[in-house]
Amino acid sequence: LAAFFGNALHESDEFRAGREYLMCADRIEMGGEVYCRPCDAGSFDWDTMTCPPGASLASQGRAFNSYCQSNLLPPEGCKCDDVYERSPNGPMAGYVKANQVYFGRGSIQLSWNYNYIRASVALTGASQTFCQRPDLVATNGEYAWGAGLFYWMENVKNDKTCHQSVLLNGEFGETLDNINGGLECPADDHGWHGKAVVLRLNRYCRAASALDVGNLLSLEGCMDMERRMRQCLKEGTCRDCKVWEDELMFLDGAKEEVEAAKEDTGSSGGGGGGGKKKDKDKDKNKQDDNAASGSKGAKEKKNKDKIKQEAADAASIKQEAADTGDTTEDTIMSETPKPTQPPTPQPTHQPTTPIPTYTPTQSPQ
Repeated sequence: LAAFFGNALHESDEFRAGREYLMCADRIEMGGEVYCRPCDAGSFDWDTMTCPPGASLASQGRAFNSYCQSNLLPPEGCKCDDVYERSPNGPMAGYVKANQVYFGRGSIQLSWNYNYIRASVALTGASQTFCQRPDLVATNGEYAWGAGLFYWMENVKNDKTCHQSVLLNGEFGETLDNINGGLECPADDHGWHGKAVVLRLNRYCRAASALDVGNLLSLEGCMDMERRMRQCLKEGTCRDCKVWEDELMFLDGAKEEVEAAKEDTGSSGGGGGGGKKKDKDKDKNKQDDNAASGSKGAKEKKNKDKIKQEAADAASIKQEAADTGDTTEDTIMSETPKPTQPPTPQPTHQPTTPIPTYTPTQSPQ
């Protein structure tokens, strides 16, 4: 539940957004229809939440076909085609009809014509419901939440749904990879998506605290997510994760850094052989542990004791760094290298329109 609500908090901008911001934050209603002025991230004015005149992706006679894979027809996808602005001049310039475009909508934003038809069949029993009026996912509370749950339970990436990633693998990172991995696993350090990963992490921590979960899920399934967590803790940009800091210091990426810092400290105090001796002692201890552990329960107890001891050692190292002015803490929290070849980007959804208030009859499982 914490993983689902953490993602939903982010995708819907904390339940304020029923439609994707870039595609439909700038909108008008006329004759009972909603019209959107779609915009790119570089042109969109985030202060006024508008797309400047002439910057619309559909202006100057350009065809707008985002989120439309036109070769797919029912039952594989809703029929879609190029969409054009309502008028080349005047107040409707650059605006397209919302019900002709399959941009992101809902609690975990549903996008693309092939996802809308699947969700329509699952939630309404008929393909034409969302194919003819996709904006229902933004305006109807039952559909807004239902579409999010549908995506969570049914969308498969790398042979798993988001639900299976959490239930079987204990993974939060994999859920982001499923939802928006092409742009956020990894994300560009200098663009919106790098900030978006931090926002999503903070909202996951908030949901986890609210639901009083025992431990956070792994972040390993989204490339570079662990580094961003350590970095935002260090910089104080994910405040809701602060209560989990002791646990998060021992993410897989941080463990090696802590061990390296411990070995560096030993080497500087006792010559070049200190690190090698510790490695030998560590190997001997591991052999002794394996020989002495006569049951699975004994092994698990020793692992827990080792983690506790590592936590105590890390705290000692940090205190020593503070006393001596050394840079051990910076070493512990240092960034891992950014991958040189990111995945091919997929469309993002930056969430708009408040999601209608709706209380499901059953809590999501």
